[in-house]
Amino acid sequence: MRPKNRFEDESLRPHERAEGARALRAAARARRSSSDRLLPPAAAAEHTTVDAVRKWLPGVVQKDDRGRVIVTKADRAYRLVTVIERGGGPVEVSTHGSRVATRASQYANCLRLYRAGLAGPEVFAPFEGKRVGGVELEADADRIDELDAMGELEDFQFHSEKL
Repeated sequence: MRPKNRFEDESLRPHERAEGARALRAAARARRSSSDRLLPPAAAAEHTTVDAVRKWLPGVVQKDDRGRVIVTKADRAYRLVTVIERGGGPVEVSTHGSRVATRASQYANCLRLYRAGLAGPEVFAPFEGKRVGGVELEADADRIDELDAMGELEDFQFHSEKL
């Protein structure tokens, strides 16, 4: 049921998109919250159900050796995220996988800290030469300052309104 690409994503109705986003957030919360990756409390916290997560992310829900419902350590689900392209500006990219989405999220957090003045240019060092969805990430703080001064980053949001 989960969209596999941008074309399928655009065909979703708003309530389906919201349900899928809650399922993604529940899986991410289960991975972050504890070492045992329990899904039911994470699903409840994200106002969704285990069945909804199973529907949107079929390969992610499993049972452990004690019979508890858990999520896998990673997934290959489609996500649309926004990053800053090297030599360019903000661009939406299609990603497949929680690990790639995590890298994009870490980049967005570093960008937010840098723009707020809470981190220096060295915050981008881990992203030098790194790619997300085939797009090389901008790691030059001078270029980011330039984009910010031009107003290109005014409405920058890591997550797209789409899934």
